[in-house]
Amino acid sequence: MLFLPRRGANCRLCSLALGKIVIVLLHFVCFIKVVDGEDEQQQLQINHDGAGQICFEPRDLGVLCPKDGPGKSKMFYYNKILGSCQPFIYKGCAGNLNRFGTSAECRKTCSKLSKKTQEWVLAERCNASHLIPDGHYIECVAGKCPEGHKCHPAEGVCCPRKKYVCALQDDSGTFADGVPDKPRFAWSADIKSCWRFSYFGAKGNYNNFATFHDCLNFCDETIN
Repeated sequence: MLFLPRRGANCRLCSLALGKIVIVLLHFVCFIKVVDGEDEQQQLQINHDGAGQICFEPRDLGVLCPKDGPGKSKMFYYNKILGSCQPFIYKGCAGNLNRFGTSAECRKTCSKLSKKTQEWVLAERCNASHLIPDGHYIECVAGKCPEGHKCHPAEGVCCPRKKYVCALQDDSGTFADGVPDKPRFAWSADIKSCWRFSYFGAKGNYNNFATFHDCLNFCDETIN
């Protein structure tokens, strides 16, 4: 095996293979490694891990460049919470490697790292069927939680109370790049039943269920 260290911006993608020569990204340093047989299969796994390091980095806007440098531009980064690629305005210089010129490039590099988009995460840690917006749980602090929530000791998260969830107005949220809007169901106190609405893929609130029956079983007091 032969390792030739090389640094440079052109080593951003870590899965480029040319014959038996594979370019590998490890901690922002590129190595060209000559591989064969079993070593090649092992190397491809390393490449996959390298992609994970890039895609799981947080969004980084970078910094403004000097006057003769490039200006601001629209770029895309992989949001590990949503499991999808999101647009942002890149300032032009510096920043991390989780930055792509197009949504397609971002998805090609990062989408396989997620089994499915996480904007549809259920409140499994709360033993409930409603949505946890963007998969963000509120952590319990000294056993205490915000109003309308209670601490789930075993999970260490704040779970919204049923009365709080079902009193919320349905919220379509915001668009997530590459995620189509889907019909969801929310409880309506006015009609004392659930109705369908469109959810755009990100944010929103807890009053958001995948099916009419999930919504009804959770919020209808005549059933529970």
